[in-house]
Amino acid sequence: MPNLTEHSNLHKTPEQLWASFIKGDMASFRNIYSQFYQPLYNFGLSYAKKEIVENCIQDMFLYILQHRSHLKNIKNVRAYLYKSFRNQLYKNAKAEKLILQALEKDIYFEKNENIFIDIIGKLVKRLSNREQEIIRLKYYQNFKNKEIASTLNIEYQTVRNTLHNALQKMRLLMLQIDYC
Repeated sequence: MPNLTEHSNLHKTPEQLWASFIKGDMASFRNIYSQFYQPLYNFGLSYAKKEIVENCIQDMFLYILQHRSHLKNIKNVRAYLYKSFRNQLYKNAKAEKLILQALEKDIYFEKNENIFIDIIGKLVKRLSNREQEIIRLKYYQNFKNKEIASTLNIEYQTVRNTLHNALQKMRLLMLQIDYC
């Protein structure tokens, strides 16, 4: 039977859980971990192999746990975790001299997806690295433009402009496709 703290955490926002965690509530930490593990894992697969993604998630959460006493309240836990995870992936890639696989891999789609989604995936692959990353965060992870800006450490307007340009490129590329 879950304890009272765990039960009361079920209806808290990630930001409320974070505030409880930095005050020492380990049930809040477990709740944050449970809530964000799978989305971070899915996001990480567009950069690296599953073993690396799993290790980076574990390393990131372990670092957060070990440095709890130095952490502060944050306004957007999701953006903070994605940014931290992305940094951990890059740190790992640099340390092991790995090449990120974002451009080498096809974007994963379910086997039963229709041909239209396959075409969109191919169009996204023809975008620049930055455009692909913003498209992934916006449409696959449902980030808001402000969250993307925070996660990628770029200006809000840069996100808007890059997103607009990427969609324009995709529209133009779509016109060039021979459907027959």
